Amino acid sequence: MQQQQKTHINKRFVITSSLVAIGLALMLFVSVDIHDNIGLATLDQPTLDWFSAHRSDWLTTTMHVLTTLVSAELLLVVAAIVTGIWYWRTREKWRPLLFVTSFAGSIAVAWCIKLFVTRLRPLPDTMLPPLETGYSLPSIHTFGAAMFVLILGYLLYSRQRKGFWLWFSAAVIFTAIAGITRLYLGYHWLTDLIASVGLALIALAIVITIDTYWQSKHRQLTKPKTLL
Repeated sequence: MQQQQKTHINKRFVITSSLVAIGLALMLFVSVDIHDNIGLATLDQPTLDWFSAHRSDWLTTTMHVLTTLVSAELLLVVAAIVTGIWYWRTREKWRPLLFVTSFAGSIAVAWCIKLFVTRLRPLPDTMLPPLETGYSLPSIHTFGAAMFVLILGYLLYSRQRKGFWLWFSAAVIFTAIAGITRLYLGYHWLTDLIASVGLALIALAIVITIDTYWQSKHRQLTKPKTLL
């Protein structure tokens, strides 16, 4: 049993180290590109121009609806509801609690980073109403959408060790929807979204580390009752 636990922890360490390395690399490259206006940063304005040129009334309405559905405020409410249902169905405390607290905490940290970085949004004439103020990086919508699916998917499937591609696909699609709506509406730069994904990978690594530590302390190597 101890050898199985040690192997389990070692695998998690490799995963979390890889996530942190990729996340830091994305954020570092984006930071350098923004500072020197090179590389990915040179795609910021052309990307916004392309989306602006392909706007239509029905698509604008759709994008407004989608961006509302992936807003951090709504996802926090959904996370609280999911947590309540999860506990009600399984009577398990740890994973539901970790889900809602890590998601809410990551959103709070992202807001602090936004206030620290103070990157300006695209010009108001690029945005569709209602105009958004405040700073641009990271994109809370994109980061929040990624974190919601990444944390929930990890906690649901890590004990079952199946469904990885479903989790991965859901994370990519949900994050892409959030990012595309922000670009279409003119609220963010492309590099904001890339940095947000990098930040989400680092945050996921922290959640996995916390969960792995808890499992090692409580010897929870058996599969708990699943929510689904």
